[in-house]
Order: sequence, then C-alpha cells, then structure tokens
Amino acid sequence: MKRVVFLKIWISSIVYICFTLVLGACSLEENKVTIPEDAPEFVKKSDIESINWENKAVKFNDGMIGNKHKVGIIGANQPNTNEQKWMWHLWGEDIQNATLTVLGYQPESNEIHPILFDHGSEQMIWSQKLGPPHNGADVHMPSMVSVPKAGDWALLLYVDGEYFDTVVHEIN
Repeated sequence: MKRVVFLKIWISSIVYICFTLVLGACSLEENKVTIPEDAPEFVKKSDIESINWENKAVKFNDGMIGNKHKVGIIGANQPNTNEQKWMWHLWGEDIQNATLTVLGYQPESNEIHPILFDHGSEQMIWSQKLGPPHNGADVHMPSMVSVPKAGDWALLLYVDGEYFDTVVHEIN
C-alpha cells in the first residue's frame, strides 16, 4: 500500500515537473525577440517589449491613420502585403530636417523588418529623410512600403535615432 501511494506521488511529481518545463520553454520561446544585425544600433529590445497592442491606429484628418497629433499615415487605410505608397505625417518639436526610421514588428512570428522600400536601389531600407510641413503636420515623408506578411503589426518610428512613437495596425 505504501509503495502504491509513493508511486502515485512520484508519477504526479514527474508529470508536474515535465508540464512546468514545457510551459516555461513555451513562454521563453514566445517572448524571444531578435533584432536583425542590420537594424540601426539605437533600436532597443525594450521598445518592442513595451508595445501597447491595445492602442490601435485610428482614422483622423480626412484619411489619415495613426495616432492623432503624433503620427498620421495616408495610404494605410487599406494596408496589404503588396508594395504601396504611404505618406507619413509627424507632429512634434525639433523634428524638421530629421531622418525617420521605421521598423515593423510582427508578434506572431517575433520578426522585425524594415518596411520602407527604396526604388533606386530596389532594397528595403530602415530610414529616410523627412520633408517639410504638409497637411497640417510639422513634417512629412512620401515613401513606398512593403510589409512581408499579413497580421497585426507594430510600426516603431524613430526620429534621428530617438524613439518617437508606435503605430499598431492590421495588415491584410
């Protein structure tokens, strides 16, 4: 009788340990974010980890999508994985004559990608120079955008190497 009780406790313990290890491994894998080697050095893992996925992009100013009075994008109203023209609008102090860096993060795959496309070099790029005021924004930038796969995306924006804002948007 003691042997049966001992065996049950031993088996239960082994099952519990295995279950805990599997769950622990899954959660470690789930949170694994790797920044690509060619990404700008100012991109931090903490920027990715602090994304507020509940703060979805909204429509404003007759066709802009983004975060009102911070980032507005024209052309992102029907986002898809095909190459598209988007015009970025930013509001803020000391951002004139700056460079905008945009990286796309997809949580399902834990992948980070450049989404700006340069027609001249036929390459994906991380950064592009911002232009003058336009459509009420302090600066703007026309660009070609290519997002590699459908799903929820966080578009992290940096101005001259400083984190600026994140636009959370679904790409079809």
